[in-house]
Amino acid sequence: MRPDCKFSIIFLFALADSLDTCYKIALQRVEKIERSVLARAFRGELVVPDPENELAEVLLGKIAE
Repeated sequence: MRPDCKFSIIFLFALADSLDTCYKIALQRVEKIERSVLARAFRGELVVPDPENELAEVLLGKIAE
């Protein structure tokens, strides 16, 4: 095998390992962001509350009827 081919193969495997590591880190960050967004949504922190909207208790009461 030519030395330049061997170097290219080693380089490409190292690049693939590096990309795999970056992918795993990015996936963990996305999962953390998803959890954070859902938590904020449930706490009502993603939008400014509209004072004309009914409280959740009132809406749940209507649904239960």
